[in-house]
Amino acid sequence: MSRANPMSSKQQVNSKGDDLSRILSRVATPRMLILLLLLVVSLTYIGTLRFDFVSDDETQITGNRYLQSWSYVPRFFTGHAWSHIRPESQGNYYRPIALLWLFVNHLLFGLNPSWWHLTTVLLNVGATLAVYFLVQRMMNDRLIAGVAALIFGLHPVHIEAVAWVSGFTEPLLTILIILALLSYFESKSYRALHSDSPVKKSGGAKWLAVSLTLYAAALLTKETGIILPALILSYEWIFNPSGESNQPKRFGERLKSALARTAPYLALTVVYLIVRSVVLAGLSHSLRAVPLSTMILTWPSLLWLYVRHLIWPLGLSAFYDTPYVTSAGLSNVVLPALGLAIVGAGIWYAAKRATDVNGRAIIFAVALLVLPILPLLNLSVLIEDELVHDRYLYIPSIGFAIILAIGVSKINLGRAMLFGQPASRAILVLALTCALGFATSFQESYWANDLVLYHHSVTCAPNNKAAETNFANELSKRGYYDDAIGHYQALLQRDPNYWAAAYDLGCNYYLLGRYAEAESYLSRGITLRPMEPKQFVTLAVTLQEANRLQDAERAARRAIEIRPEGFGFHYELADILRAQGKLSEAIDEFRAELAFNPEHTDAYEQIAEIERQRSSSNVPAAAHTATPPAAGKSQDR
Repeated sequence: MSRANPMSSKQQVNSKGDDLSRILSRVATPRMLILLLLLVVSLTYIGTLRFDFVSDDETQITGNRYLQSWSYVPRFFTGHAWSHIRPESQGNYYRPIALLWLFVNHLLFGLNPSWWHLTTVLLNVGATLAVYFLVQRMMNDRLIAGVAALIFGLHPVHIEAVAWVSGFTEPLLTILIILALLSYFESKSYRALHSDSPVKKSGGAKWLAVSLTLYAAALLTKETGIILPALILSYEWIFNPSGESNQPKRFGERLKSALARTAPYLALTVVYLIVRSVVLAGLSHSLRAVPLSTMILTWPSLLWLYVRHLIWPLGLSAFYDTPYVTSAGLSNVVLPALGLAIVGAGIWYAAKRATDVNGRAIIFAVALLVLPILPLLNLSVLIEDELVHDRYLYIPSIGFAIILAIGVSKINLGRAMLFGQPASRAILVLALTCALGFATSFQESYWANDLVLYHHSVTCAPNNKAAETNFANELSKRGYYDDAIGHYQALLQRDPNYWAAAYDLGCNYYLLGRYAEAESYLSRGITLRPMEPKQFVTLAVTLQEANRLQDAERAARRAIEIRPEGFGFHYELADILRAQGKLSEAIDEFRAELAFNPEHTDAYEQIAEIERQRSSSNVPAAAHTATPPAAGKSQDR
């Protein structure tokens, strides 16, 4: 009787391996991989739903009265983004769409930070998906598109834009810009496919209108949106160098063709700049005079910091030590410039060695890397201690992700397969996923609350005045006045002209009931920055507590002279007048407070109380109930 020879154990193992490979290949469909990618990105940031509002969230969200009523919505389009706290000041940020986003979130979720964090995380997930479709449309390569989206979605440099609610402008802007680009591609393809049909060709015009609408929304979300025409120009120049006969275009013809494609976007840009100039009383306003020579010397160190954070995203913080460079040296100019040159040469070499499509994609990725950074080179419009922020790398990181993804796609060692890809490549992608995901999950915890955030910032940037000031302010808010005072005094020792430290010292001494010292430091702050009204209000409160009512009245009136609509300013003056027995004048000031700030409803109660007092023969002086403006963040960002 004959028996069939069983397969050898080696054949069985190979057969099982082949079966497993086939099963994994079927499971790893493009749709499933995209869903898995979005799930991984979502889970990486899921911990942020437990985080508090931090940093500028206090003034932009929790303390923003413009988010509390529909009546304020028109002001989003007629003032700068910080007009709710500084309506009289000049601003550089015209962002009505961003303010509408905040308004809708406030309408839906109130001040529950978990829901706000959820919408920001979802924006990042949406931006990741948009990056996938952008790369897929440009290169027609799902592998490169998937890897680029994975690197983008998990990159730790996005922590500031995702873990911090107020960073939402970056992912929202990215979604709008990419959708505008994709709509432009669609309009171009539609016109090319239906050039012989006027009716169908009109579909291309509709897609162009969609693209322009999205571009307008991007411009009104954040100023960086203005790079879109330059991106379209770059795309046309890079990907369409040939004419209809497939012959290379001459330089002039190539430039003319690219400009023609970009013309509608340039026209819309002109309209935006006119509107912006009218609303902000100028295209932009310098925060301080920075000599051009200082800017040029400072650029290498700033740009190298950005490159390092893209390549090695560890040690991230809300603040960095990035001083102005006034004289060239080895460490602050020469070495950073050399590093930038080496990175640039490496990218150029990779583009030259790559295939035609990959080479063009690398060059376009460079445009994505560089164009969003160019406006940041004007250091005069940036706060001195905040020349660098990781959130500024949100869009540039798309270019970095594309370049790295192209590099990953070239990895092919051995014959083993995994998920339908060479095992070496698949293992590298898994390693990148784990490394980026772990680095992001670990470092995002620093944004859990203000105390943790600013303590970490001081650790990373011990010479940054803004970081130490914010840390001291947080200590003060938690009642650690002596510790906070120590930080303020250290700041004043390093910079005797630092008005914010003098003001915050005055606030803390007031809270400790040490009114003479409070007056001394508040007066010092006023000398250093005489047009800052909150200093006069705090001085008025301090003098009132010291029973120097006439001096307190003068200080309160000076604050109102500087900013008549300041929240609580008329209220404080009314309280001082009431303490002096000037009840009619006090009522007038309470009414003035309501005229400027109708949400300050305590003024109604005070008016009613005074009316009751006036109807009585006995008119006692009311107890003082006002508090000084809190030491904290009111910086324009």
